[in-house]
Amino acid sequence: MLKGYKFVEMKGDSPDIYGHIAPFAMNRSILREFDGYPILTDESYVWFLVFEKNKLVAWASIKKNKDVVKFVNAYVDPAHRRKGIHTELIHRRIDWCGENGFMKVEVDCMDSSLNQYLKLGFKRIKTFKKWHKLSAEIELTEMEQL
Repeated sequence: MLKGYKFVEMKGDSPDIYGHIAPFAMNRSILREFDGYPILTDESYVWFLVFEKNKLVAWASIKKNKDVVKFVNAYVDPAHRRKGIHTELIHRRIDWCGENGFMKVEVDCMDSSLNQYLKLGFKRIKTFKKWHKLSAEIELTEMEQL
């Protein structure tokens, strides 16, 4: 766990999620970072929020499908980048998948996070102009298999 940060998991249809994420979803500079990709949520999403002193500084979400989880959005405030938050969010989402019986994960990521995913065993499926589609299989540890 990263010192000084509080990690909170929240369902995508929680009324509280809208209050936390709306300022980011309406921020033009953040939307430009996402290359116009919308920030959405509903009951099929799970959010992982990161707070420092009660201020939201980072977040990531997953979207559950039948047997695949897609890592959808991830954002770390520029003042909090290069501190390991994004990597921790990737690990927490992978752990969530394993704990909830999802063994296949997909992610669309930009160049800025590509190497993080590749180092964790994700495989590149396809490269678009600004995005990379990746996939990974979640492996259970011996303890989880018991």
